[in-house]
Amino acid sequence: APEAAELLLRRALQEGAAAELTGSLLADLGTTLIVTDRNTEALDGLRRARALSVDNTQLLERTVLLSRALFGARDVTAGIELLETTIEHFVDDEREAVLTLESELATAAIFRPEMLADARRRLHRHGELLGRSPAERRLLSMYVHASASSASDPAHRVAELARRAYAGGRLVDENPLAATKWGVVGSLILSDRLAVAE
Repeated sequence: APEAAELLLRRALQEGAAAELTGSLLADLGTTLIVTDRNTEALDGLRRARALSVDNTQLLERTVLLSRALFGARDVTAGIELLETTIEHFVDDEREAVLTLESELATAAIFRPEMLADARRRLHRHGELLGRSPAERRLLSMYVHASASSASDPAHRVAELARRAYAGGRLVDENPLAATKWGVVGSLILSDRLAVAE
């Protein structure tokens, strides 16, 4: 199915889609390339899609896609710079956008273990989130991942963060492709809170 989607998206772009659709087509093509592990190939189109964003919702979505492609292409430094610059754009504007970008920024530690201490410091600022929104749950899941992989927090603290991140299963539904959700479920199981994870 990704191959068919790619073919259709490329055809639509070649046929000269309306200007307002070009950014969406490029973003969709970039998503398809990321899913098929062709991150480097996705970069130019995602940069163009981001530049064509007409509102903050599109800017956020396309920044996340571009940062994931940069991380996947092992250009972690560029991904971090992109996220930090975009966080500054949103800092006084939309809390959910900042939390989303912060969770993406925390993924850099997966690609560069030497950044784990910095990621934990950044995530620690958000440790009191309750998991009331998708962005809060995703950020908490990154915190659980960082804490569990470094044993930096007591087990009961990690279990509580995992419970808030899991939010009755909403984390799994909202992040079908994110591996960190399984760290949350695993933390609940290991902390003997299996009933929460069921």
